[in-house]
Amino acid sequence: MSYAIIRNENHKMSAVPLLERHNERLNHNYSNKDIDLSRTSENYNLKKIQTETYQQEFERIRTRQQLKGNLRLQGKKQSTVLCEFVITSDKEFFDRIGKERTRRFFEDAYDFVTAKAGGEQYVLSAVVHLDEATPHMHVAFIPVINGKDRKGNPCKRINCSEFWKGKDSYSRLQDEYYDFITSRGYDLERGEKGSTAEHLSVAEYKLKKTEEQLAEVTEQLAEIENIEEVKTTNLPLNTVAIKRDDFEMLSAAAKNYVGAKNAEAENVQLKAECLSLKNENEELKNERNNEIVNNT
Repeated sequence: MSYAIIRNENHKMSAVPLLERHNERLNHNYSNKDIDLSRTSENYNLKKIQTETYQQEFERIRTRQQLKGNLRLQGKKQSTVLCEFVITSDKEFFDRIGKERTRRFFEDAYDFVTAKAGGEQYVLSAVVHLDEATPHMHVAFIPVINGKDRKGNPCKRINCSEFWKGKDSYSRLQDEYYDFITSRGYDLERGEKGSTAEHLSVAEYKLKKTEEQLAEVTEQLAEIENIEEVKTTNLPLNTVAIKRDDFEMLSAAAKNYVGAKNAEAENVQLKAECLSLKNENEELKNERNNEIVNNT
């Protein structure tokens, strides 16, 4: 029997560009060998951003919906600004229901997410990936709660911890999603109630994803840093001497990072993202280990 699977992952602003690159397939290469780029054209959006980037779309929605919140968007202790649902089942389930009903399945699941998020107006992006072994959907949304401003007036606030308040919030999410998706006619089972497996699977999933992102960023850094220093001694104005191999590598890097002039800035950004991912990776390992210890 196939299971109704929904996972949640929270994201700080520094991780949003990585989320966007993965979900919208902006990278040219992926360390995840399950991704078949020849099939990426089969992916589709149930909701597209209206701006150029996820960060810009976050700001657009934040302004348009007049969302409050004392958010820290830079530095080490950043606020969580986005939640991401990953919705899937197993390959056998999708093979059984076929291509057309698979799309209806994700459309139905998207209805669940918009209701859970408080409305489609808080959803940044919803992307269905068909270029991996098992079809799945990524939905990024802003966690919004009903609150009050400094004058005590009712308002909408961005607050992830309050959005997920309650020790059994993840279990409730599983129950709510299972009840919803089976009411739409899909023959799926819910995971065993009261089991710690579902909680641990999320920690494992987060860890796997950050490891994949870390590998991708490290790969991109290596591509830039392997380029030897360009020498300009005793050459006419505006010309440089460079080895053919280095020129070819530099040309490839230029294509990937929108021109050679942006390479240094991209290098700095990637290093920052790499460090952030390493720190997050260690935190997730500790979280996973703590869950194993506490539940054994």
